[in-house]
Amino acid sequence: MKDKKLVLTGSSTVLLGLTAYLHSIDHSTWVQLPPPPICSNPLVSCAPTGYYAPPPWYANLWPETLVIGLGLLLITWYKELYYGIKTLYKKWYDYEFGWQEEELSPFKIHRPDEEE
Repeated sequence: MKDKKLVLTGSSTVLLGLTAYLHSIDHSTWVQLPPPPICSNPLVSCAPTGYYAPPPWYANLWPETLVIGLGLLLITWYKELYYGIKTLYKKWYDYEFGWQEEELSPFKIHRPDEEE
């Protein structure tokens, strides 16, 4: 089970890295053309010339890879996050209301895959 979780976490990390790369290239780029050799003719403009190059067609796929990467990460770690938040809430509740005895506490931390 740990190997599966490690592979899924690695896959989601790769997808999130790909998302960052695609987001960084998702803009137009100004391409500067070389100037004419000699600007001696007054009728020829000596202003720099160039054009805007559009981003690659795949650069706008970054929202999809972001959703897939975050979804995969959430699916992989939802049980640990749930039980961790539940444990923190129980500790806060015990501290706030002073319930130190386990039998008085209405919150019992029990994982379904563990035996009692």
